[in-house]
Amino acid sequence: MIPKRSFILPAISALAVGGVLWAAHGTVPLATNTHHSVKPLNVKLAADPVTVGDPSNGGCTASAGNKGLLSKPMPVTDPKANDPSVTASQNYSITFNDGSGLLCAVWQVDGSTTTSGVSQSGGPKTYTLSIANVDPSKTVMLFVVDKETGGKWDSYAWGPNTNSAAAANGMTFTSNCGSTAGQKNMLFNPSGYGAQFSATYSDATKLQCFVWFVDGVAQPQSAGGQGTGTSNHQTLTFQLPNNQPSDYYDQPHTIMLAVVNSEAKSHWDTYTWTKPTCGYPPGTKLSGHVSNKGEIIGNLAPSGDPNCSDGKGHKITATFSKGGPQTVTTDPMGNFKFGGHPPDAFPASVSFAGDATEPGAATIGCSGYGADCG
Repeated sequence: MIPKRSFILPAISALAVGGVLWAAHGTVPLATNTHHSVKPLNVKLAADPVTVGDPSNGGCTASAGNKGLLSKPMPVTDPKANDPSVTASQNYSITFNDGSGLLCAVWQVDGSTTTSGVSQSGGPKTYTLSIANVDPSKTVMLFVVDKETGGKWDSYAWGPNTNSAAAANGMTFTSNCGSTAGQKNMLFNPSGYGAQFSATYSDATKLQCFVWFVDGVAQPQSAGGQGTGTSNHQTLTFQLPNNQPSDYYDQPHTIMLAVVNSEAKSHWDTYTWTKPTCGYPPGTKLSGHVSNKGEIIGNLAPSGDPNCSDGKGHKITATFSKGGPQTVTTDPMGNFKFGGHPPDAFPASVSFAGDATEPGAATIGCSGYGADCG
């Protein structure tokens, strides 16, 4: 197998399915699967999801870390490394081998995914992966993921004057931003998923370059999607494009930030955000209904999604026209119930002022028997 990088990234959930699980290289909130419980995370976890290409359209995502899956590259280094005068198109191939089998493979040329000239043969555990007729002045990278739980990944790159060490340990993001060495922890304090994303680059050496990807597509420099660094400690910020149809922002997007430092043998790092199933946009929402017995039965949920839970112990207050306010606490699923009241106790209002783990919600009004609160 090709000697591989020492690769330990921070973990976020298998991109937060069923709850919000944020990751970090340092101390940031780590939420449990009930959305509301937050505790500090002070240790590095085993693996950060790495995505290459559009995950909804043939891209690959791995969340179980790096593994030596690729060997026997042909050629071992880029043809131009041995003969700078080479101009004819080039064919590249490499062997994938793993007992779990091949889940997916993505070929990129100068950072853009391609299916032109791509082929694979063999299986089910050993494949020859190939790409034909590539301009020798371009950088070619193969990214593969195996079928282990969560998926482990590997990559290999051929490019102008690329040697075997850089091919096995580096990472190519675009034609202008690539690394010749392995991964290094350089991204800290990531934001949550939202219209704006940010993370802080911090390293002993200055940032060489950065690239933001949306659904596997590198964003243009004009939109703040890529550029060069100014210091060895700076916060990088990106905002989703504002010229898209309104439903674009409700769709689940995968956002990835890639950075490369300015060491002589440059290192790289990435951080990935995926829209969480629960709790987006941030905040809480009350809902409820008045039964024919005068009971107010309701729920407190992240963004009002009844399939998600803000958990137990949150104090909900109902204020009635007659009889004064009452307070109850939510159950593990965020549900609450106020006992029956006579018709003249309505209209009533239900409120949640917020607490140590959740922000307050907008107050809802309940007009009377059989009515929804809103």
